[in-house]
Amino acid sequence: MASGLLNDTQLTWDANKEPDIAGYEIVWRDTTEAVWTHSRAVGNVKAYTMKGMSKDNYFFGVRAVDKEGNRSPVTSPKPQPAAHWNRRDARNASLITTCRGMIERRFTQPTASD
Repeated sequence: MASGLLNDTQLTWDANKEPDIAGYEIVWRDTTEAVWTHSRAVGNVKAYTMKGMSKDNYFFGVRAVDKEGNRSPVTSPKPQPAAHWNRRDARNASLITTCRGMIERRFTQPTASD
């Protein structure tokens, strides 16, 4: 019997260097969906844990939001090699995912579906 297993997905990303960044949004979709279907504003942070959301069931991405509400294109995460996991993460079977792609300044206007 397994104990201590988590269905959480921890995401980390490199901060955007633009001075007018207000924060970030995590976007996600079911693995069977072709487009992003959900988003969550997470503030001006560089890491966030999606509680109860297994990386086996969802694709995740991160986008920057500036102070005017403009959004950058989504950067999709890449799993870190196992060498980057610590024992606690491996024991709890939580995947640490890192967005290493640059969250660029090319913002798009927010739409009702964002």
